[in-house]
Parts: sequence; structure tokens; C-alpha cells
Amino acid sequence: TVNGVLQNNNIGIEKCHPHPGSCNKNIKNLQKGPATTLIINIRDPVDRFVSAFWWRLAVLCSPGDKREHKINNVANNPFDKCKMSSGTEKQMLSETYRSDPNVLAEALCMDSPLHKNATEDYSEIEHTTPLSEWLQFLIKPEMIDKITDDGIQNFIALPLEKQGDNGDIIFEQHIQHLSFHLLQSRYGQEKAKDIIKQKPQDQDDGTKGKEIRIQQEHSSVRFHNLTNSTLPSVLSPLGECCLARHLQEDYRLIQAMIGDTGNERKIEGVEPLVGAHPVIRKACLWGNKEQQKLCQSDLRSMILRRAQYLDRSLGTCSKVINN
Repeated sequence: TVNGVLQNNNIGIEKCHPHPGSCNKNIKNLQKGPATTLIINIRDPVDRFVSAFWWRLAVLCSPGDKREHKINNVANNPFDKCKMSSGTEKQMLSETYRSDPNVLAEALCMDSPLHKNATEDYSEIEHTTPLSEWLQFLIKPEMIDKITDDGIQNFIALPLEKQGDNGDIIFEQHIQHLSFHLLQSRYGQEKAKDIIKQKPQDQDDGTKGKEIRIQQEHSSVRFHNLTNSTLPSVLSPLGECCLARHLQEDYRLIQAMIGDTGNERKIEGVEPLVGAHPVIRKACLWGNKEQQKLCQSDLRSMILRRAQYLDRSLGTCSKVINN
């Protein structure tokens, strides 16, 4: 989606997907140049896991699957195609965890006898790589030391978060603001406005842009119920708590991204990462003041939603949900 909208505005980017191992060249370029800007989508870590669980359950081939079996190019049309896998990921999702992300989430509880196996199984699910692993080159001291003055200068967060009473996701608004910000940074404000205005008319009405986004989107919600998977479940309070704690480093990283706003109350029980590269605190310092506040508000909302579970001083998850 991000790539499609930016290309629509004549902005080229290099993508990193679906795991950090595919991005070694990009990371080296961010450490020493010539790349100086990193754009990253930020979604609530718990929501991201649930979406990834459903997506892999939907897209991977099942025994006797009547869809066309493919190795690649499945994401845009899992109605008719499924992804072949030599591993046991599909079996693990559908049998070990009964096609229910909550079963895995509860198995991640520290006091669960299944904790060790669940932790290992979690890492086997594609698209669930924690944010802290994606950004380890900005977190681990030995990797931070490799960043030179010619390396990363700009860190741009694009939050995917629901806003307002209607629960609208304004992700596309973030992307449009980003397009203008990048064009303005390169060409100046007036020329950036001209470039935006000069888009072909069939794209201005939103029709073509919408078609591109539909082609590129591989949402678990969009495809889940049409690919022989069970209905999406809602995490139990216990599952939500244990999953949030399993992903605690991601929430600490998001807290660091909010930066020093001067008027934000500290979120109890969630401490930002210490020793991370300072560029992380610039995650929302792009665009105009309204955009910056919106970005910070989105990130803060993700943490507040899980804050009651992230405070380990309150005891185990079982104790927290029973109080």
C-alpha cells in the first residue's frame, strides 16, 4: 500500500519484506550510506500477530486444497491460489493451535507448561517478526556502533491505528502526508504542490489508486473467511496479556518512538528502551505539527491499550486479570 501510493506520487523506495534477513543490503546502506531515510509501518504488536496468524492460516495450502498450489505470487489472490510450504507451519497453526491465535497466545504465558514450545512456534510463523528484531540495528550496541555520519538521518513512522468514534483507520492520511513531506524535502513546498496536482486525472478521482491498493493489499481480514479457515476469534484477557508481555520489547520501542513531547504523561509500567539510537526518537518528527501530534497520539494509543498488562509489577497475567 505504501509503495503504491508513493509511486503514484513519483516517489521511489526500496522495500524490505517479509523478514529482516531479506534486508541485509538495505541495513548496510542505512548504516554507512548512501541511504539516510527509513520509513516503517507501525501496528499494535498484538494486533499484528493476530493478523499474521490468520493470514498464514488462509494463504498456506491445506491437505486436499483445491486452490492452485504456488511457491510465489500468492498474496494478491489467495482465493484461487495457495502457498506451498515445505515446513510444518500450516499443520502447527491448524492442529497444534486449532486455527485459533488465542490458543497460542495463552500458551505464551510464563507459567504455562507450553511456554517454551509456544515461544519457538511463534518464531516459525512468517510475518510475526517482532518490531524490535526488524530494528535491531538501531537497538543493539554492537550494531549501532557500525552507523556512521553518512548513515541514517531520518526515521519515519507510519502508524496503523484506529481513530475516532467510528474506529476509522487513517493510515492513508499518514501516507499522503508522507508523500508531500518527501517531495517538499527534495523540491521545496511549491514544487511539491505542483507535483501532487499534476497527477493524471484518472488517479485524482481515487479510482485507480483504490484499485492499486486492493491489488497490493493482503489483509487477513479480507481473505480469511473465504479460504476455508475458521472464523476469527477474539483474544481472551489472559491471551492478550501473555501475548503483550511476550512482545513487551516492541511496546518499549514504540514508547521510545514517541520521543520527548514535553506534555505527555509517562505511561505507568512501560519504560522506553535505553541505549537505542537517537534517530528512533524522531519517528514522529516529520510533516507539519498536526501530523506530528497525530503520529504521537497513534503510537501512544497502542501502548495505552495494553498498559495494564505490560506492568509486570502487578504480578502474573493470571493475577492481573483476576483482580
